[in-house]
Amino acid sequence: MGYIPEDEKFFSSEAISRMREASRHILYLINEGYDLKQASTFVGNHFLLSERQRLAIILDHYKSWTNLGLECAKTLNARCVKVW
Repeated sequence: MGYIPEDEKFFSSEAISRMREASRHILYLINEGYDLKQASTFVGNHFLLSERQRLAIILDHYKSWTNLGLECAKTLNARCVKVW
């Protein structure tokens, strides 16, 4: 993901705040058994997130899971995953 001019809008402080809230909603749905793609699509639509914003959230969750180890990533336990 390289820089594009729209990133100033997509990743402004207001947008980051909205993304953090969306991230918490995605994590909740994952913990309830939803697939990551389904959860990110549903929440992304609700929060009117761009595809770049959704991808940034997914990549952040992925990095958290891989940093905490495969076992934690498999369980997707709320204690294991950081929220923005």
